[in-house]
Amino acid sequence: MATTTPNYGWPVPTSTDYVKDGALAIETLGDAIDATVFGLGTSSFNLISNTSFSAVATHSVSDVFSATYNNYKIIVKSVASGAGVQLRMRLRVAGADNTSSNYVFGTGVTNSAGGFSNNNSSTGTTSFYTADVYEKNTNLMMDIYSPFASTNTGYQTKGQSQNSVDACANQFGGGAMTVTTSYTGFTLFPSANTMTGNVTVYGYNS
Repeated sequence: MATTTPNYGWPVPTSTDYVKDGALAIETLGDAIDATVFGLGTSSFNLISNTSFSAVATHSVSDVFSATYNNYKIIVKSVASGAGVQLRMRLRVAGADNTSSNYVFGTGVTNSAGGFSNNNSSTGTTSFYTADVYEKNTNLMMDIYSPFASTNTGYQTKGQSQNSVDACANQFGGGAMTVTTSYTGFTLFPSANTMTGNVTVYGYNS
């Protein structure tokens, strides 16, 4: 008689099975594997996009938000061509950025000198502030909530930046859109000069 796998309990044939019993066990096993693999794309944490950019003033990532996932994690590693530069983000759909004054956010920062400050805030501007970008590196992790749904898209960020003299800033913040629009992508851009780096997008449901 067929036995079962140790983790999922799926039936598998044994060496003493009749041919018809073994075939039935294989068929049932195949159906179970197919159902499990089919569900992975919509129920877990999955890579959607990974792109690089070099010495650019803007970098757009299109067609990554869809009905497949509710929320998304964006990871950015970048460096700026000059000091004191902010990494900004705009949401986009149909190949165009939303440049309206409907972005609201607030952020704070701690630094390697032991300081803390309310770094940036806005009750209505044309882009999200995500982090300061320095000459050595910036590592940013951002969660975007329901960008594809026709609701108020929200976000939270945490980041770490290091400048040319090895001073380090640790940043955190969040914000939202005041209009209910369905978005399919986003654009990153420095507030001045250019940037070089990489951005990865993951989708997840919660």
